[in-house]
Amino acid sequence: MTYTADAENIDAIIPGVTAAYAALKSPDSMGLQTSTGSFYNHTLFGRDASNAAKFVSDFDHELVAETILVLAKFQGVQHNTRTQEEPGRIHHEYRDFRTWKGTLFENIPFFILRNKWDIKDRRLLSYFSLDTTASFIRLTHKHATYTDASILQKSVTNRHGQTRTIQESAEAAAEWIMEKIDDRGLIGEVQTNEYALPFQTYQDSLYARQDGILADYRNPIIYVEVQSLAADALHDMAHMLPDHKMAHAWRDTALRLQYTMVQQFGDEKGFLASAIDSRGKVDVANVSAGWTLNTSLWTEMSQHDQQRYVTAIVEKLFSDEFLTTVGIRSRAKSASNPISKTLDYHGSETVWPMFSFMVVEGLRRHRLHGLANQLEHRIVNGLNAVGNFPEFIIVTRNDSVIMATKDRLMPQLNVQMKPEKNIGFSVVPAMVMGHRAATKPRYSEPNRWQRELDERILATIPRIERVASSQAINAIGAFEYRHLRRWMSTIRTMYYFWQQRK
Repeated sequence: MTYTADAENIDAIIPGVTAAYAALKSPDSMGLQTSTGSFYNHTLFGRDASNAAKFVSDFDHELVAETILVLAKFQGVQHNTRTQEEPGRIHHEYRDFRTWKGTLFENIPFFILRNKWDIKDRRLLSYFSLDTTASFIRLTHKHATYTDASILQKSVTNRHGQTRTIQESAEAAAEWIMEKIDDRGLIGEVQTNEYALPFQTYQDSLYARQDGILADYRNPIIYVEVQSLAADALHDMAHMLPDHKMAHAWRDTALRLQYTMVQQFGDEKGFLASAIDSRGKVDVANVSAGWTLNTSLWTEMSQHDQQRYVTAIVEKLFSDEFLTTVGIRSRAKSASNPISKTLDYHGSETVWPMFSFMVVEGLRRHRLHGLANQLEHRIVNGLNAVGNFPEFIIVTRNDSVIMATKDRLMPQLNVQMKPEKNIGFSVVPAMVMGHRAATKPRYSEPNRWQRELDERILATIPRIERVASSQAINAIGAFEYRHLRRWMSTIRTMYYFWQQRK
């Protein structure tokens, strides 16, 4: 199956998206590169690759198979405390410095950390993520179940010369997850490298409480999306390999992880906290609660409990705290900014198209199609208005969209990271939404409580239509131009972490 027959219609909705998607395809049959932009070009991030492939599985089967094979190739087989490689673990980042085109400023951190991160032969291969292993299983399950079951018997030779099948890789991944679960039924770990990324999940810049205190990453942190994805992955393993000797254990453990998640992360209404550290729940509301909706285990709950948690999550994310004209904020608008005069990479003023699209997929799973449509319209309009498929869109607390400009005479804005252009994390959601708009798939009908929830929340938000790309700038509301700078924010961030470590 391919998207090429619909390319013209897809590009009519989001101009340039099919070319941007094609440009991301690796010439070495390694799936999608992370981006064609400045910082992530010629890299393969396990998180980005597995998410991208899972979302395009309806129309690009070849890319999905490539991605599964390359993730298995880089799968951990031994213990390395510097890279955090472990048997079964799926990698975080692969960067080949012989092909990567980074600026001098962008090269500096890698030079400083070359020994701490075990960079050898001008290549970086790290395992600084807790979520990628579950995502690999979920991707493999979807492809094997709905497209090509023979993928499980295909073999791949890893970088150590060992050959194993994809089924064996999935089994090793499941074993890694099982070993990370503690006595409470929560999944986390103690990091073996103090120079590794402190927060090893999607939002890897920082997690802090409302009082500005950094979450305790020196001890295990449990992230709600990691807990949810791990539960879903084990459930998928039991479904994919029903006769396996571990099938019952996988299923029972999946149910335990899901139950523990809602019990430990949920508040009195049912909204889920983003993380739990040694001090308890992190008290800043986060978009990540919405990502848990796109997992299968909600159907294992009673309708009463399912309705309670889904309602709490949807009500919060579609409130003024999160909803903007271009998508959903990473953190609640009322959350304090732990680093002064710095726009946080995953903070209250960043709207990531991928993060919002992950919520869309959860809404679709729960048949909240009106809300899903509204969110899709906002994401598409935002991408068309800003252009170049940015990693994230900046939306101030007073709901003004920031347009980045190279004009140094314009007012400046200090940011932790500049939005990467033409990144798969935005191109892929755009492709999927464009493909759906062009092909008009049929969705499952909601039941009564789902329909009532959908209609009730829709009545509380401004309705936004998807407009022609030439009119998108008029659909996003107020906007202003800013020249983005990183230097001062880098210094302030380093000082903040140094203060918190004391």
